[in-house]
Amino acid sequence: MHIVRDEEAPKHPHKSLAHPRAQELMSTDWYYSPIEGMAPFGSDDGAEAFLAFYEWRQANRNQSAVSFVYQQLMYWGYPSFPLSSLNEEELLTYIKDSPVGDRMLYGTDAAIFAIAFGDLYVSGSIDEDMKQLALVTVERQMLPLLLNQWREAKEERTIHLTDFRRILTDV
Repeated sequence: MHIVRDEEAPKHPHKSLAHPRAQELMSTDWYYSPIEGMAPFGSDDGAEAFLAFYEWRQANRNQSAVSFVYQQLMYWGYPSFPLSSLNEEELLTYIKDSPVGDRMLYGTDAAIFAIAFGDLYVSGSIDEDMKQLALVTVERQMLPLLLNQWREAKEERTIHLTDFRRILTDV
C-alpha cells in the first residue's frame, strides 16, 4: 500500500502525490480539483470527507472504507438511510424529511465518492465493498430524481458519472 508521508499530507489531493494506479485511472487534473463541485474531492462534503478519510486511513489500513463512511455521516449528524438504496420513493422520503434533505443526500453521495476515490488515491485500489457502494452511488445519482436537479449541467454530470463508473469498474 502506497501511503503518503505525513509531511506530504495534502490539504487537498494533488495528482503528483497520488498512487501511480490512481494517476493512471484518474488521468486528468479535474479529478483532483478542490473546487470543481462534480469532481470527487471538489464539493465541500467531498473535500472534508477526503481529508478525514486520509487521516483515518493512516491508522486503519486494514479496515473497510465503508466503516469510515458511516463514521463520517454520523459525525456530520446526517440521518441514516440504506446507503445502497436505489428506490426513488425511499429517497424522496429521505429528502422530504428535512428542509435540507436533498443537500444531505447529495453530501452523503459526495462523501462516498470522495472516500472511494480517496482510497484509490492513497492505496491504488478500492476495497471491494467500498467499490460496490460507490457503483450503487453512481446509479443513484443517475436516477432522474437526482440527475434532474443538475438542470443545465445534467449532461455534464452524466458524463462524469459514466467516467466514475468506468474507473470503479477498472480498478
